[in-house]
Amino acid sequence: MGGHILKEFSVSVSNTCTQLTTENGITVPLILFAIVIILYFFGRKGNYKICLMVVSSILYAVFITHTQPTAEGRYLWSSSILLLIAFIYMLMEDICLLMPNNNPPVRVRAMTCCLVVFLVADICKSIDPGNIAYLRWRPEAQELAVKQETDCPWIIFYDNVDWIFMCSMYDFITPRAVKRVGTQTPGEYDKIIQEADKVIVYTNESVKNIEQCIQYLEASCDKQIAEYELISSNYLLSVYCVMLK
Repeated sequence: MGGHILKEFSVSVSNTCTQLTTENGITVPLILFAIVIILYFFGRKGNYKICLMVVSSILYAVFITHTQPTAEGRYLWSSSILLLIAFIYMLMEDICLLMPNNNPPVRVRAMTCCLVVFLVADICKSIDPGNIAYLRWRPEAQELAVKQETDCPWIIFYDNVDWIFMCSMYDFITPRAVKRVGTQTPGEYDKIIQEADKVIVYTNESVKNIEQCIQYLEASCDKQIAEYELISSNYLLSVYCVMLK
């Protein structure tokens, strides 16, 4: 029993390290973090509160990595905040240790510079949707296939503006014309569809399959469907390129 628990814990630690370094791309910050920790604990007597924060955050991350439904970094955000607070405190202490005691302005400037660098790096990373797993998890080929369809109209067959819909919001700012249609809404003449050579369709096929979506398109114009192709998927929504003739 004890061996099984130890093995499970080892797997959790391994998965956590893999997720933090490989999937989230923060290998260098983790190395810097380790250096700061070493300087802090070997340079002076450690603060038990900081030790508690670090240990509890790491244990929480290991537990969450082992139990989370999908491997996504957002489940580790809460522990990351505590680690960041501990990191900033230890960084300040290390700067005080390394800098001369008779030159406090130098310590302040050094600490400010370090904090600004980390703050700018975090801001740049946070505004990139590519770092949010549930917004950008599909292969690059599918991403390009969607992004190049900017001139044709897009139709999203979905009833609610919920989290599934929001997962594709970065896609929906791409086209010049986009419309959301309820899954039970009947088709009616649409000038934009009539003038288009192709239409991009987003649909949850467990609710409304592509054949039903095509019926809506045919009722919305005087054209026929030449062919259609599944070009991508974004979480639970399938993305089709439908050719009109």
